[in-house]
Amino acid sequence: MKHRSKTIAIIFAILLAIVPVASFIMPDMATSTVERRPLAQWMSLGEFQKENVSSRLSDYFASIEDYLLDQFPLRDKIRSISALSRRYLLLQLDHNQYFKVKGHLGKLDFNYREKAAINAINLFNRVYTDHFSGGKGKHLFALIPDKNHYMTRDSVYPAVETELFMKTLREHMNLSVDKVSLDKELSLDFYYRTDPHWNQQHLRPIADALLSNLNHRIRVSDLPFEKLSLGTFLGTYAGQAALPIKPDEFIYLNHPSIERARVYDPIKKDESSVYRFDKRDSIDPYDFFLGGARPIFLIRNGQAEGERKLVVFRDSFGSSLVPLLIPAYGEILVVDLRYVRAEAIKDELHSFFDADVLFLYSTTVLNAPGAFPIS
Repeated sequence: MKHRSKTIAIIFAILLAIVPVASFIMPDMATSTVERRPLAQWMSLGEFQKENVSSRLSDYFASIEDYLLDQFPLRDKIRSISALSRRYLLLQLDHNQYFKVKGHLGKLDFNYREKAAINAINLFNRVYTDHFSGGKGKHLFALIPDKNHYMTRDSVYPAVETELFMKTLREHMNLSVDKVSLDKELSLDFYYRTDPHWNQQHLRPIADALLSNLNHRIRVSDLPFEKLSLGTFLGTYAGQAALPIKPDEFIYLNHPSIERARVYDPIKKDESSVYRFDKRDSIDPYDFFLGGARPIFLIRNGQAEGERKLVVFRDSFGSSLVPLLIPAYGEILVVDLRYVRAEAIKDELHSFFDADVLFLYSTTVLNAPGAFPIS
């Protein structure tokens, strides 16, 4: 018995010695494709003090600790073991706020931050009043419920009620803007299992609902879209939750008008396609849709039936939805107010004064303090 205990102690001591050495010998990873974030890199004391002028020696040692944790060998495997142990051995309902239910991964957030929602709506009102009030187009705010709204039904997990956001919208959003919730049109099946976003292959009824509220005669469901697959992918929650789950299939919908449409970036002065195949293997595959997060861009469709124009103020959920609206509009101006001030693009907005206007936002963004830091 004593010999066995001594052997275990020696093995443990060897492991304690080998792991830090292996961390230094193995090449450092710049980013974690699983967690989708940059990893801490080694810095000498001089380099650290140059970047952190008022730092102390204890701060430098703390940075070394972060470096060792980020560059730890087999780190992702150990994270998965830890998450599984907490969930199935300790019977914890979540792991660092991430949870799994109904075959989907989610992140707990059950606090309604009314002030954040009102601040966002006040911004939308300023943009609307300054640039579109009195225009001839149809003006609409469409609210996208968070995936938790559907995941937590009939479960022990809490979630923020979508109706709280609608109540705030009705009380604070400009009366000239119609307000609708997409609560009834959506279900859990519309969302990726490993990601917070909705899945484009299911969004034709959502596009139809938006077009109907914008008084547009075209219905996307009547058009011949082709369903194409780019293989599988693991969404944001898969890496952050560290719980095993089957990958989602990455499917997109194609149409001749989408293939022919061109996306013009007035900031970079360049053009690109709607679907960005060069982004498929990026750290966030969702960037395949319209290149991901961008301040402003203009989509031109020379094959549209009619000359109606549309302005979409959106968050990341708009990336996969906007392409489905292309057959209905000759031009679509897409703006993300998280990355650009309306005053900086007033000329572009002015040219769309009589266009239809769609504010398309998720409850996740409305509920996030500081979501619009530069506006």
